[in-house]
Amino acid sequence: MKMSNSQQTIFRPIREERSLPECIQSLTRRIESYLEMADIPLSTYRGAALEALARDSAYADDELEERFPEVAKESLRRTYLARACIQLIGAEEAMSFGATDSAWYRCYVANHDMGLYEGSYRDPSFDSSRVDDARKGGENRGRTNDPTRDKLAEMIEELRPEGDWVSVLQIIKAVEKPLYKFNRASGGILVEDSFRQTLNRWLTDHRNTKIQAALGPSLRQ
Repeated sequence: MKMSNSQQTIFRPIREERSLPECIQSLTRRIESYLEMADIPLSTYRGAALEALARDSAYADDELEERFPEVAKESLRRTYLARACIQLIGAEEAMSFGATDSAWYRCYVANHDMGLYEGSYRDPSFDSSRVDDARKGGENRGRTNDPTRDKLAEMIEELRPEGDWVSVLQIIKAVEKPLYKFNRASGGILVEDSFRQTLNRWLTDHRNTKIQAALGPSLRQ
C-alpha cells in the first residue's frame, strides 16, 4: 500500500540550505561549548561515549551521564547532553556509510535534546492550535528576560578587556554573577543552576542581534 505524503514526511528541515556535514559540525560545536564550561575536553567525553557504546549501546547515555556528573548541576542537562553526544556519533557513522536519512534523523533528535531546532519533528496529534498556544507561551516567557538580554549586550561593551574578548567562556565568567543579580532584580525568571548554560545559548544565537553586535566580528556567530 502506497504511503501518503503526510506519512512519508516525518522529519522536515527548517533550513533547507544547511548541509548534513554543517549540521553535524554545528551540533559538535554546541556540545563542545557546554563541556568547555565544565573543563572537559570533547575528545575525553566522546571517547567515554564510544567506550560506553561498545559495552552496551542501549544504556550508553546512562553510563555517560553517570561518568560526568560535573557537566551541569541539573540532571536533565546531563541526560540531554549525553543523549545528544550518542546521537551525534550515530549521525557521523550513518553519514560515513551513505545512510543520509538515518544521519539526518539522528541530527534532528540530537538538536532537540540540545534545545536547537535545526529540524522539525511533526507529531500528527499535535495540531496547529496547540502549536500556536505553545509558541505564544514561549514568547511571553522570553519577553520576561528581555531586560537581562539587553543588559548582557551592555556588559559585553562595558567590560570589554584590552585586546577584546577571546572566547564566549571568558565573557560568561565575567558577567555571570552580576548579571544574575540583575536578572533577579528586574523580575527575570531564570534559574541560577542553569544560568551559565542560558548565557552560552544567548551568546551563540545569531538571532540575538544586540548581543551579536556587541560581540564583534571575532566572536560573532
